[in-house]
Order: sequence, then C-alpha cells, then structure tokens
Amino acid sequence: MDFELFSSFVSRSGRGRRQMGKITADKRVFAFIIVIAASIAALTCGCAKQQAYKGELEIEESRFFFVDSGFAAYHEGTLYFTEPAFSGRKPFVYFADTETGDCMPLCGKPECSHDNNNCNAYLDGLYGGNPLFTVYNNKIYWRRFEKAKTELIPILCSMNLDGTMRKDVMSLDYALEEFMNVGFLGIYDGKLFRCGSGETVEDSEPVYSVTVYSQELTGEADPNVILHMKGYNGILARMNGNVLYLACFARGEDEKLLLLSYNMDDETLTELYSGSDFPCSAQSIFVVGDSIVFSGGITAYSYSLNNGEISPISSDPDKHLVFVSEDRIFTFTSASTYSCTDFSSGSVCTGELPDECLDGRLKYPLGSIDGTFYFFFAGFTEEQKSILASYDPSDDCFSVLAMLP
Repeated sequence: MDFELFSSFVSRSGRGRRQMGKITADKRVFAFIIVIAASIAALTCGCAKQQAYKGELEIEESRFFFVDSGFAAYHEGTLYFTEPAFSGRKPFVYFADTETGDCMPLCGKPECSHDNNNCNAYLDGLYGGNPLFTVYNNKIYWRRFEKAKTELIPILCSMNLDGTMRKDVMSLDYALEEFMNVGFLGIYDGKLFRCGSGETVEDSEPVYSVTVYSQELTGEADPNVILHMKGYNGILARMNGNVLYLACFARGEDEKLLLLSYNMDDETLTELYSGSDFPCSAQSIFVVGDSIVFSGGITAYSYSLNNGEISPISSDPDKHLVFVSEDRIFTFTSASTYSCTDFSSGSVCTGELPDECLDGRLKYPLGSIDGTFYFFFAGFTEEQKSILASYDPSDDCFSVLAMLP
C-alpha cells in the first residue's frame, strides 16, 4: 500500500488530527500475502488466552528502555539479553539483576560450561538476527527461524522467566515478515504486534516501506495488517497502556516524519504529526506524561500530545548521540568520556569510561531503569569480552556489571 492509497482512508477530524478508523489491507496489494500465509501451518500453544498486564506496571517499569534494540528486554528488576547479532557471537540468553548487578546465563543445568549449543541458555535458529525479546504474562517471547527448503520460516517462541519450558507458539506470516527488518515485537491482551521496515526492488530501483500488523497468539486467525506504506525506511514503536505509538521515518535527502497512534482495543489509527526536514536519527521513542520523546539521535526531541508541536530537548554540537532518562541527558563525548546533564538543575557531570569498556568495543545504550542508564559494550574478538555496564547519575558512578564469557 503506497502513501497515496494509504491517504485515501483518511478523513479529517478535530484539532488537525486525522482519524483513520480500522485500516485493513488493500486486497489487490496483499492478495499474494493471503495466498502464501494460507500455506504456512500455525503452531498453537494449546492453552487459554492469557490476559495482558494492564495499568501502570507495564507502562512505568520499562518506559525508558530501548524496546527496538531487539536483543534485550526488562521485567520487574531483571534484564534479559543476548549479545547483539552484529557481534557475531553465539546467542546465549543472559539475565542481570538490576539491583545487585549479578549477571549469568539463563541456564540451570548442573555443571554446564555455558559455551556450547547444549547449554539451556543457547538460542538456535536466529540466523544472524536478533531475537526480538519481549516479556508478557511472566514469559519471555522471541522470534526464531526454521529452515524449510530455501526459505526461513519465522516462528514465535516462548519460555518461562527461568529459561525452562521452551515451546513454539505459532508460525509468523512469512510474506509480511519479508517486508520487515528487526523492528519491534510486543504483546498486548493476547495479541502479537509487529512493526518493521524493509526494502524491495521494483524496476531495478530500491523501494522502502514500513509494515505494522497484529495477530492473535493462538495463531488461528489471519494477521491484521494495520499499516503498510511505501516511502518510509524506518519505524520506531512504543506501547503505552492500550495505545501503540508509531514513528515512521524517511531518512536521506528527503527526510520526513509521520507520527501515529493506534488504539489496540478499538483498532483505530490516528495521525498525530506529519512533517518534512526532520532529523531522523532517533533509536527509540518513549511516552513521558503528555509527550513522546525521541532518544538516541544527535538531537533529542519531544512531541506534545496536547498541542501537536515538536521541540528539541537537547542537542550535542559535536554530533554525539544523546540519550534520555526520566530527568537526565547522557552523551558519549568521545571514545572514552561521557557527560550527563540534569534537566531541572542544569548541572553537568563528566567522567571517563572504565578501562574495561575501551579497546574499540562498540557502545550500545539499552536505555534507563529507575534513573540508571544501562549499556552494552560489544566485543569482536575472542580476547575482547563483551561487557554489561551501568551509570548511576545519583553518585556519578559508571560500573562494569559483567564481562560475558
């Protein structure tokens, strides 16, 4: 569905917003999706429909966490993660207690060395991708692939929080997943929500698009295509209560932003903002009070849900990436130094990274939890171990929590 077709669903409503109602796929464009999807057998979990976490718990506990990273998830004091796909390491699941800093593989097998495919913490079937972790109803969900002839069939899996009782929940729609890169995976009220961007080729030219769909966890119903739109090559997502916020970007010469909200209960899609010349370098979006915050770019922005205006929060003149927490801005000012600015007082703390975090490791911020920032420093050689670290602004302390085996 290109932008012109997408716009035909739009009817203007008050305060300059556009109420789109329930968006369904155009039959001509997605006929091939239905045909292919029908050939994929759905794997069901064989249990009753689970209820979502509703209310402040789900909103507050991870609202500043980078849910689009694909390799980490946070739940009730515990951080679950793998090494990111770009590190080239074997994908083991680790868990870290954010209060004590303890970190270890998610494996309870006696005398396990946690360094081979027989470890219970090992994730197979990722094929170089990130698992798209999310936590729902005290279970960890992720995506893996199963090879079928020349195709990789995407499958949604689940396990208990201690790593036991792994099982396949259902096959994901192969044709829809082909449109998407890593993107976002979340679950609300027994429904899977997937968002991502992808690239196809038409007339020897690359064509970029963003796709959003939902599907019942039982796998018995066809997926519901919420959005498929050409002309955008990036998308970020964030669940907040019963609303899924979507930020669609066009990066490159013609930069633009389309900001949408989707009510996951009544299935209505609303356009909040559309503008051009927008610097699209954000890595994640958060919902803070009546604002949507764009974090992880050269400039941090805030969109007001009250007046529909976008304004910069902070910008680094040397073009370093800035990251936002509840009340602070964190910036890596060089390969070995950082600064952290308090919103309210304007005070700035500066410091040097621990020696263990240097030596060319790639820095990957995971977001913040209760005001503490968490970072992953990815190693690329056998000697260069990957590191989980944290920064607590209250005592200006940058700590190494764990060096992974």
